[in-house]
Amino acid sequence: MIQSTDGSAWTSQPSLGGYPKQIAYLNGRFSIIDSSMWSSVDGVNWGSTWVNPAPDAVTFANGAYIGVGAGGRIQVSANGTNWSAVTAYQSSGDLTGIAFGNDTYVAVGSLGVIRTSTNRTTWVFRNRALSNGGTLYGVKYINGEFVAVGEGRVGAGGIGETAPILFSGASTEWYRRNSGSFGTLWDVAYGQGLYVLVNSFGVQTSPDAVNWINRSSGLSSQHAAIAYANGLFIVTGWNGGVSTSPDGITWTQRTNGTTRNLWGVTYGKGLYVAVGQSFSAMTGVILTSGDGVTWTNRSSSNLRNITFGKGTFVAVGDGGHIRTSVNAVNWITQNSGVTGNLWGVAYGDGFFVAVGDQGALLTSPDGVGWTRRNSSTVQSLQRVAYGRGTFVATGSGSTVLQSASTTPSLELHPLANSPGFELNLIGGLDRSYTVETCPNPGSDPWTILMSLPPGQRQTVDSDGSSPRKFYRVSAP
Repeated sequence: MIQSTDGSAWTSQPSLGGYPKQIAYLNGRFSIIDSSMWSSVDGVNWGSTWVNPAPDAVTFANGAYIGVGAGGRIQVSANGTNWSAVTAYQSSGDLTGIAFGNDTYVAVGSLGVIRTSTNRTTWVFRNRALSNGGTLYGVKYINGEFVAVGEGRVGAGGIGETAPILFSGASTEWYRRNSGSFGTLWDVAYGQGLYVLVNSFGVQTSPDAVNWINRSSGLSSQHAAIAYANGLFIVTGWNGGVSTSPDGITWTQRTNGTTRNLWGVTYGKGLYVAVGQSFSAMTGVILTSGDGVTWTNRSSSNLRNITFGKGTFVAVGDGGHIRTSVNAVNWITQNSGVTGNLWGVAYGDGFFVAVGDQGALLTSPDGVGWTRRNSSTVQSLQRVAYGRGTFVATGSGSTVLQSASTTPSLELHPLANSPGFELNLIGGLDRSYTVETCPNPGSDPWTILMSLPPGQRQTVDSDGSSPRKFYRVSAP
């Protein structure tokens, strides 16, 4: 411990021992927060009070000490000696700081959690981490909302937390449900009235995503992905693992002649297509099947995920590798423009989106020409899904990214000192759009006002002669 009267010259003082977390001047005393609370009126002579559980940060306001700590616990004391808990242990992630101002207490902590109070008793969440900060490996659009799953980790106080299963709600109001699994969740699917989760060595089913039943997939290897298509669930895993089920409950293991780790599976043109890789070699695999029972093995580079859209299969993998095929037999390697691994790919509203290492995010209208976009993150993005007019990507650090709406709209502003309007294109993808106008949509035809090329988001209609005009935007 060191101290100074002017901030320039510092003098060493005897150590108090322990592992101090905070020093503050509170209620006319210096306070050091440790497993004990040390206090001193002069900074030289110190006395300690044993506090259990010890807070990690303390402030003093309105005649009381308020401490915050592990598991979201918040405590209050009138004298710094006798403490009463006002929130339960594990009511949130760890709280590591607290301040008071403008008649409001603000506590902050791990994973961005923020809680506020005006009376020290009732604490409101202003920002709450829905997961444990681990990687979110899978995301799907199911029953009108996005569902993301990820890894189980050790939470506050060394307590194991169930692996997260997160739901986006009606818009972007994400919430968490209990998955019932302490192991990592890799993927999720829905069919036959059941949610089906894939954990490391089994599956879980639920009709309501609340109450879960553990099932055996019949695979002995680690699981990796699941899809439901054409009346069949398919689970893939390491060492060539493939298992199918018509109902998500009874599963049958299938043979396919590969020992590659199968990370993704999709369905299109009457074919199930799975892709995989090997940790020890650069040779991956593409498997195809018309019924989920008999599989044909095709050699490939290491691949991590696959999707189908616009009549085209698009697979992504290690080293920025992208391959496309219209029949799942003949594959063409495309230039992604990136060298890091690509982990996920999805199709929606006429565009493919691929994600990967260091926040890599690529878009393509055809799977052939790819453009890198700014994802505003360096976290590894693992998977991406499309639904409700938007893409959602998930990844390490519990990252969740959501795109603007892919459905375009027009925003109108009157022109200054002249008739007509400025028209701004809001949302939509990076492609051509046509702006049309009409005075009476019920009786008059629409006429083309302007064709907007990719990248142009604004135009002007300076014709103010019509007393009434309607506008619409469409993709040609």
